[in-house]
Amino acid sequence: MQRFRFSPRQPIVRVGFTADGEIVTAQPHTGVAVRDRSNGDIRAMLDAPNANSFSHLLAHPTRPLVAVQCPKRCRVFDTRTGSFNTFNSPPGFAAVAFTPNGFRWFDATFQDAIGTVDCGVVTATGGTGTRRIPIRSTAGLVAVTPDARFGLGLRRATRPVLLDLNTGRVVAEVQSGLRLGRPWLAVASPDSSKLAVGTGDSLAVFDLSTVAADDRPVDAAEDEPARKRKVLYPLFTVERPDPVAGRGTHADRAADLWLPPLAFDPAGRTLLTVGLRNRVRQMDAATGGAITEWAWRADAVRSLAVAPDGLTAAAGCRLGELLVWDLE
Repeated sequence: MQRFRFSPRQPIVRVGFTADGEIVTAQPHTGVAVRDRSNGDIRAMLDAPNANSFSHLLAHPTRPLVAVQCPKRCRVFDTRTGSFNTFNSPPGFAAVAFTPNGFRWFDATFQDAIGTVDCGVVTATGGTGTRRIPIRSTAGLVAVTPDARFGLGLRRATRPVLLDLNTGRVVAEVQSGLRLGRPWLAVASPDSSKLAVGTGDSLAVFDLSTVAADDRPVDAAEDEPARKRKVLYPLFTVERPDPVAGRGTHADRAADLWLPPLAFDPAGRTLLTVGLRNRVRQMDAATGGAITEWAWRADAVRSLAVAPDGLTAAAGCRLGELLVWDLE
């Protein structure tokens, strides 16, 4: 295990790996840095605004592209040249998913439509075309899978739904307590086969490989009577650890919330999370069974990542400490 300490001592709120094996860290006031894997030195700084509100940091598995996501803005960087594209979605939600040759940008307004733009290179000012797809639901789009196939839609009073991002239709209802207006967490595996969602009280993992895409044309009329929707049940559920018994857990004791950092391996077979006493746990993503556990003398773990080869993991801590270790 390697341990790096960065100054100033700010929390590493997001961490990731590039296709070249370098490490990307995001800190509130320092910004986003590409770091050397062997010594933690900064190789490049990425001009990422709104550092205090980073929601996702996504790296392309085969190309030197990194996407920094904020609630209403995405910026995609070429880590070799430093060039970038910025996408804004002032009234709603913005997200990026990677395609084999580049990336796809999404924007959505609540209960309105999904807009998509395909860009082949990061320096492109436009794309191969913009589409606006009506959302056939009252759900608000809040997350997309890395393969740009599905999106997670939240509603205020009923179950969340899985949206087909090519048609805007609901393909499944998700058996979860996620609701708009409440704290939530959603992380998909890099191969888009698994989805982990947290409600503050529990963590559930769903198998997306069992969901069929809606292959009907976008303008096709809905069936009458309406098609029976598939209900997606969790593979397993992990309840919130006891905040009294577990010193160093990620339970927010004041609000009684548990939204731990999560990271899948590239194939969606295992899941890293943080448990009692700040221990990093590796679980089987199909059963929730414990595989192994690591414990270090480190401050609270705020972020986790697994390298594209699945052999190395990284953990970012509250006081600017980065831990890098081998999974096998």
